[in-house]
Amino acid sequence: MARIRRSPHFKDGAFQNPGGPARTRPSGSMLDLVKLWLDKEQRALRTPRGTIPVHATTLADLARPAATGLRLTWLGHSSVLAELDGQRVLFDPVWGERCSPFPFAGPRRLHPLPLPPAALGPVDVVVISHDHYDHLDMPAVKALAGTDTVFAVPLGVGAHLEHWGVRTTRIRELDWHESTRVGGLTLTATPARHFCGRALHNPQHTLWASWVVAGEEHRIYHSGDTGYRNRRQCCGLQPGG
Repeated sequence: MARIRRSPHFKDGAFQNPGGPARTRPSGSMLDLVKLWLDKEQRALRTPRGTIPVHATTLADLARPAATGLRLTWLGHSSVLAELDGQRVLFDPVWGERCSPFPFAGPRRLHPLPLPPAALGPVDVVVISHDHYDHLDMPAVKALAGTDTVFAVPLGVGAHLEHWGVRTTRIRELDWHESTRVGGLTLTATPARHFCGRALHNPQHTLWASWVVAGEEHRIYHSGDTGYRNRRQCCGLQPGG
């Protein structure tokens, strides 16, 4: 909490979005949001009408080195395995069937997990963008807690990881514009416009972020849950930048 209170992005008892209104959550009450989520017409809009083609990732695919030194493998939800310059970064791993605190409710997978988590092999660093259930998944964190991987997370999110068994020595907690080195990679937490929370009562005490991961030859940008327009505003990018 001492680091959180010192953050220039923490004001009036909560983290604030950059360059905009102080409100950091969707408008309306939690009950209104639940009703909207359960509405049949809205659910139909979120459900694909046809079959979505998916490439079946195999162990052989991951065993082959990335031909250009950079390869991204989508694993469902917001989970992406990035291989760059000989190192492996796992973004927002979600192993659960539903993104929810309940096994019977909440957003469900459209496709099975492409590979068993153990089949992914060693991961150098796990990057978390924020603490929502579709990005911070307790089963995934607990499975990875028994490995040697490093976790890079926004300020405040490390408390969840500690509670689930990750050693503090393996957690790098960053505020916006702060960086950390993991092997040959530099990871930088960059601004995003979103909000946080895993319960009805949300004190806004954990930060959300986008991320830049830079290797010796390649670099990638992971937006988290911010949008393209907001990405330009947050990071100072211009059209074509």
